[in-house]
Amino acid sequence: MKQQLFFRQIIFLYLFSLSIFLFGQNNTWQPLGPDDSSQPSFGTSDVTSLTMAPNGTLYFGYRDYVNNSKATVKKFNGTNWETVGTEGFSDGIISQIDLTTAPDGTPYIAYQDYANGSKLTVKKIQWYQLGNSRNTRIYEQWSHFYQFSYCP
Repeated sequence: MKQQLFFRQIIFLYLFSLSIFLFGQNNTWQPLGPDDSSQPSFGTSDVTSLTMAPNGTLYFGYRDYVNNSKATVKKFNGTNWETVGTEGFSDGIISQIDLTTAPDGTPYIAYQDYANGSKLTVKKIQWYQLGNSRNTRIYEQWSHFYQFSYCP
């Protein structure tokens, strides 16, 4: 009886050690992009928001110190991070950022904009198609969706 219990304990310890070895190997954070240098923010960013659209696209909004602490949004295309609209599109320095997507995948961003009396500004991305059917380019631009006159 003691030998059987001892044998079970040895088997348990062996399987436990093996599981720690096998499953503990991949428990590290990996960069989302080809490498550490291809991340959404190449400079300092301390006010951030991350959201996922219904189709799985990740959007990352942040206060971009490279662009005078204005708002920048990037999306992950499956390989790299690419800018949505233009970098630094807010009127002034931003704070209190929040990013979300509508059911159709349209990203919306809300932030406190110091250039507008610290009012809450909400914008959405709009895509514009310019050109004829043979030579078409799609442009995207952030447009005002709503600006609150009072923000406690």
